[in-house]
Amino acid sequence: MNKYDIKTLNDAEQFSDSLLKEKDDLVLLLNECSSINNFTIFDDLCFTGKYINGLLRVLKTGNTNPEVKSLDHVKKDLSDNMEKVISLLKEITLNSSEEIKINYEKKYFSLSPEA
Repeated sequence: MNKYDIKTLNDAEQFSDSLLKEKDDLVLLLNECSSINNFTIFDDLCFTGKYINGLLRVLKTGNTNPEVKSLDHVKKDLSDNMEKVISLLKEITLNSSEEIKINYEKKYFSLSPEA
């Protein structure tokens, strides 16, 4: 990873006024996107992650929010977008080393409480 990418992550932390929880994994994803010369997929991953956070906020306040008509629709949308994130992560790491693939499988794709 070059200094620009590290600076970008540091700038993101400063802008959001919070630390990135899995910064090493973001570095890895940026490196993988660089190796396949496809940062559009990373942008899509970021947007979808932000959208999921919004859906989670809606679920937390759904019963008290008069604008929310159907929590079932929000839950379905959340499930669909979680599947999209997993698909994007798999696409980004498709040509990665076995070690990276195994790490992502354990950390993000398995049906365990940690994932």
